[in-house]
Amino acid sequence: MYTFYYLFRAHRLIVASGSRYMLEVFMKYSVEDLPRVRVPYPFNQKNELHSDDQVSRILKYLYANQNINVIRDEINDENFYSLYAQAHSLSCERLLDDLRELAVTSLLNDKTAMKLYLDAIEHQDKKILKACTLVIIERFEEICAQEANTEHLLELDIKNLLSILKSDKLNLVNEVTLVELVKAYTELRDKIPKKLPQSAEERAGPELWALLTEDEKKNRTAIFKEEEEKLQSGKQQLQLKTKIKQQISF
Repeated sequence: MYTFYYLFRAHRLIVASGSRYMLEVFMKYSVEDLPRVRVPYPFNQKNELHSDDQVSRILKYLYANQNINVIRDEINDENFYSLYAQAHSLSCERLLDDLRELAVTSLLNDKTAMKLYLDAIEHQDKKILKACTLVIIERFEEICAQEANTEHLLELDIKNLLSILKSDKLNLVNEVTLVELVKAYTELRDKIPKKLPQSAEERAGPELWALLTEDEKKNRTAIFKEEEEKLQSGKQQLQLKTKIKQQISF
């Protein structure tokens, strides 16, 4: 197994027992044809460093009969995300279960709840998401008082933010806190250019698209392409007119 910088020697049987990704790779190739296997790099890294130490840590876990206790003292709120992301990319299901339990029982508090919440959204982890939501609702006032957490709240999409704010159990002592948060969120969203759909499927949305027949999909796709061509043509004409006016003014 190798990463960008390191080569890790490991027994296929042990690695395959704890990583579904590696098991599928080993099943795909014969022993003779099996190349050096490259460890998949985690997706959506949020510009965070994913050290090769995490691969080493995962191997340590696998060689200890998948016992989380052998690496428990090495895991903290600073490196949890990168370890989880690497385990996710390798499809280490048991390790992911252990990490979920660790996050919920040991790492989750008012200082880490928002970051773990965002990470859970990214990886669609329902267990961590549910636990984080409860903490955020119960300690909303304290969480909003921390600048880093406020920044994380502003990163949420409207659906997730409303799911928190609409809770009957929201711990809110001072309504000014809520007003200022909503104001900051609205001002930030006003500055973000509206994202236009890049395809007929995006415009329709996944639920509607799934209900369409193949002919309806083709028709909508053709209409979308035609509208896009007209839009691009209009932009080009506008740019040309602007350029001509600038030249005339000189």
